[in-house]
Amino acid sequence: LRKSEESQLKPAFALWVSLSRFQIAAIGSELNHFGRLDVMVANAGLEHLGPVDTLTDEELEEMVRVHLYGPFHLVQAALPVMRSQSAGTLVYVPSPMARLGFAWSTGYCH
Repeated sequence: LRKSEESQLKPAFALWVSLSRFQIAAIGSELNHFGRLDVMVANAGLEHLGPVDTLTDEELEEMVRVHLYGPFHLVQAALPVMRSQSAGTLVYVPSPMARLGFAWSTGYCH
């Protein structure tokens, strides 16, 4: 970055997307600190590799929390803020595994 661009950088924060909707709703205090929410990027993923008969319920539930519930709860928290600002951008970064897949990635759902 050039020196003139550094002053235009906005603060950001990250959080683990498997948080519950109640934990994510608590982001309000962070938003109050930063002042606004211009962009929310959902870019998370995890997998437990192995054949399907070795995948535990806990491992599958963890992947579903991250890949399905995480972005859903983030949008639930972000939309009211973005609506109140009359602006905001939601960005989803999917995994190439959604189209490719391979044998040891049995529970991966992104």
